[in-house]
Amino acid sequence: MKNQIHQIITDFDDQDAYKFFMQYAAFKHYPNAIVEYNFINRGEHKYPDGFGEELQRQINFMTNVRFTPEIEKYFRLRFKGKDGTPYFDEAYYGFLRGFVYKPERVIINQYGSDLEVKARGPWIESKLWECQVMSIICELYYIMTGLNKKAHSREDRRKHNKIKFEGFASLEAKVADFSMRRRFSKANQEEMLQDFLEFAPQCLIGTSNVMFSRKFDIKAIGTQAHEWYMFHAAMFGVLSANPVGLEKWVATYQGALGISLTDTYGSKNFWENFNLLYSKLFDGVRHDSDDPIKYKSDAVKHYESLGINSLHKTIVFSDGINSYNIMKDIKEACIGVIMHTYGIGTWLGNDVGVPAMNIVIKMIFAKMNINTPWKPCVKISDNPAKSMGGTQEAIDLYKKELGYE
Repeated sequence: MKNQIHQIITDFDDQDAYKFFMQYAAFKHYPNAIVEYNFINRGEHKYPDGFGEELQRQINFMTNVRFTPEIEKYFRLRFKGKDGTPYFDEAYYGFLRGFVYKPERVIINQYGSDLEVKARGPWIESKLWECQVMSIICELYYIMTGLNKKAHSREDRRKHNKIKFEGFASLEAKVADFSMRRRFSKANQEEMLQDFLEFAPQCLIGTSNVMFSRKFDIKAIGTQAHEWYMFHAAMFGVLSANPVGLEKWVATYQGALGISLTDTYGSKNFWENFNLLYSKLFDGVRHDSDDPIKYKSDAVKHYESLGINSLHKTIVFSDGINSYNIMKDIKEACIGVIMHTYGIGTWLGNDVGVPAMNIVIKMIFAKMNINTPWKPCVKISDNPAKSMGGTQEAIDLYKKELGYE
């Protein structure tokens, strides 16, 4: 590109909240762990000449993105339990104040139109790259392919958002914005949230993006991602991943941040390990793969089998919510049975008239410290198409241990 592209990530908290929450848990329990993340181009997107070079330039900018006193003030104000207990201790705040991004941790190669991105280093450092690198890749892609010029105008986006959000209001839906990782652009995510707050503020329960939660004074939403359980499987075995992951989460947050992700190794395995203590302690669960109606039924049966009133629990539906019909079907299945909310990503942050991207960055290897061997990390969700891992041998072994056909 002849023209210089603006720095895309300029704020330390332009980041999904669950990254900070998992970072703190790792800081407390696994401060010496080392991991490797890998970019996966699920949508088989073709990247233009010079893309890898510009991506590297954007990564280099990250050295000036720092944890500021303003952000710390917001963390201290908002990141605490209902009883006022802070989520984070003083040692972690000291760590954040001294945190400096190290671009050398990110390896970028471009082969023709194919892109390779890896990030390797201490888990408590490398964890923050995922969401920000994904959002940079998305925004750069639209700029460098020229698709940003084919997107709807701001006026048309506003009209489109108005219709969408009034539709949410008609469903009385409770929605969290989960759009950072695959957003069309940072500016579009901000404009979308402005429109949401104008047209249906009663439906917006928060955003995963901490910077926008700070700017708009709305709740920062998030708890765990698949990597939390993938790390525990790599360290302790797949059958120990859910129980140990849940145990360490509770030890960290003492009952706060109580929505657990269930599908890293299939919901069946999760429910078997979600015992009476955890089922009572956690506020609810997040659905991220497979049929949402069946998932609702399985969740309700699980709670009822333990004598727990499912009406006191919540399901966050976050898998492919991209139509009113899906939301309506979920509402009809849940009403009077279990509380529910919707975590929506692409349909909020990348619904602008050009094809949305389908990319992920996942942990693929981990080790407990510098002196221990690398272990492959694996995800085997309720949707077999989403299965992935560091090696095929590890994927096959996990499936065997979990009883997958």
